[in-house]
Amino acid sequence: MQQHLSHVQVSIKNVPDKGLQSLKSGGKFALSQWYWLADFADPINYLGVLQSTNSMNSGQFNDKTYDRLLTQANQTSSQTQYWQYLRKAAKRLHSQAGLIPLYYVRETHLVNHKLKGVAYHVAGETDYTRAYFK
Repeated sequence: MQQHLSHVQVSIKNVPDKGLQSLKSGGKFALSQWYWLADFADPINYLGVLQSTNSMNSGQFNDKTYDRLLTQANQTSSQTQYWQYLRKAAKRLHSQAGLIPLYYVRETHLVNHKLKGVAYHVAGETDYTRAYFK
């Protein structure tokens, strides 16, 4: 960051996980790297973390328009409107610089076609506990 932004001064502080959680929950940082792993396959899983009332919103991002769009998405019974609200919320989030995605976790599996009984979950988990070869 310093290389490309001459007015920025960066100090890195490595702390144990317990100390990191304390700093994050107290909002005692200017920039922090962390990850969120979705447990269900819907963009609301990621977008909802940054709603101002969400306890996982350690960056304390707060934008009334963003909050309103997510609330509207959660209250509509129309799938079309749901996705429209989520798209607007994502656009609003990016325009307000609430976060900077660095990477997305992705896995690739080479699977023998004779392997059966594998459960591929929509959130990305693969369950081999009932797998067998046929």
